[in-house]
Amino acid sequence: YIDSRRRIWMANYPIGITIRDDRYAPYKWIKHYIKNKQSLINDYVNAIIEDSDGDLWFGTQNGISLYRVEADLWKSFLSSFNPPIENKNHIFTTICEISPGIIWVGGHNSSLYEINKKDQSVKFLNAVYSPQKRNAKYNKYVSVIIKGSDSCIWLGGYNNIKRLNLKSSEVRVYENINLVTSMVEKDAQALWVGNSTGLYLLDKESGEVKRIKLSNNPEPVCVNTIHRLNNDKLFIGTDGEGLIIYDVKKDSFTSYNRENSSIISDRIYTILSDKDKHIMLSTENGLSRYYPDNNSFHNWTKERGLIANSFNVNAGVLFRNKDFIFGSVDGAVEFDKSLELPKNYVTDLIFSDFKVFYNTVVPGEPGAPLDVDINEAKTIRLRYNQNIFSLEVSTINYDYPSNVIHSWMLEGFYNEWSKPGNEKIIRLTNLNSGKYTLRVRAISNEDQRTIVAERSIDIIVDVPFWRSGWALLIYAVLFLGIFAILLHIYLLRKQKKVSDEKIDFFIHTAHDIRTPLTL
Repeated sequence: YIDSRRRIWMANYPIGITIRDDRYAPYKWIKHYIKNKQSLINDYVNAIIEDSDGDLWFGTQNGISLYRVEADLWKSFLSSFNPPIENKNHIFTTICEISPGIIWVGGHNSSLYEINKKDQSVKFLNAVYSPQKRNAKYNKYVSVIIKGSDSCIWLGGYNNIKRLNLKSSEVRVYENINLVTSMVEKDAQALWVGNSTGLYLLDKESGEVKRIKLSNNPEPVCVNTIHRLNNDKLFIGTDGEGLIIYDVKKDSFTSYNRENSSIISDRIYTILSDKDKHIMLSTENGLSRYYPDNNSFHNWTKERGLIANSFNVNAGVLFRNKDFIFGSVDGAVEFDKSLELPKNYVTDLIFSDFKVFYNTVVPGEPGAPLDVDINEAKTIRLRYNQNIFSLEVSTINYDYPSNVIHSWMLEGFYNEWSKPGNEKIIRLTNLNSGKYTLRVRAISNEDQRTIVAERSIDIIVDVPFWRSGWALLIYAVLFLGIFAILLHIYLLRKQKKVSDEKIDFFIHTAHDIRTPLTL
């Protein structure tokens, strides 16, 4: 079926309904296909890098995949399908190109391997780079491998950070920081280190660690990823605190979370940018694009066509300065870094489930205030004893339904809009008799200045009979009648009093005339 907006609706048994909308730009879904060696070795992608030849490496839950872009060929290493080479672990969480064609990979079970891209050989490195201190702990897993400007290799993991000197094979252990999740080189003297308790600045030579304040709360901030946008700012993805932008020069931070912004999640796993205006964040609920010009977010979710929406920590790369690639629990997605989703879409605002005194109103029933459905009504007329009522507001929007929030205002009662939110039921209680207009807006949660749809309905609450015009007229007539009767009675009594006084005067006068005068 093709609707009026040229969208194609397809019924896919037994999956459900699929909608094709050409307004959305295409993207590439990188997947594992069963019994197909020319595909990703496993769908759970933990790490992605681009090597010096422009080819892609993927670290997964079952080995390493190399994709030769020009030849369109796949090759796997260290998976359960490859011959064992001292290989008890197949879960890899970090990849780093040490030199052209030489790839180091790390993962669970303290594993560290070197893959030679040219001859496709694999070497187990744990024995080569063993700490000289006997009491130095091996990491239960290697979470981060980076190459420093001093040509040393830095490994972060469960128990500590290690610096490996490739020339001398010397290993230095920094034991005062553990549970490392991310590392970024600040300069030749220091490293930015993120772990489960916050952000730290590590001095390479002295080993001193400085804790960076990221929150006004005393609770620690779990850092998932660090992305250095430039020398002045760090973009920090956290596990529960959203996105934190740390200004290095000012030693200040700004937080963006679901309470104060439209970011899709408070768990930020990977941050990619082209050092310019394109900044993308991955979460467990989809992707968010950050716009630094106005500090806003625009989200890409499963309901907007994103097939894989649960992503992994530090699993992403800017490929050939053109495409973003993010690793997820269901393969990887690749798309143009400038991809923009439609921001304008049609939404129909619907009124439903009209209730009076918490009972649903059926139009046309005896005593019902509606003759037609609430969504078709232009006016609601209520008796004076029906002034406690509610109605439900919903939207029909197939583009981005979760982005729509609502706000309302009752003109004639309180002429200000309510705070936009996800509450769909409007409740009104003890409304005085009178005429009102209920106005409802559907608003974009990503930009609350954008009104997606608006409609209104008139509400009339009748006055009781004893307060009606006829009642007031009757009250006036009765009052005047009673007043006239009382006035008449008063005048009669006054007249009687005057008459009685006259009679008494005549009687006394006549009596005096008949009575002789005496001296």
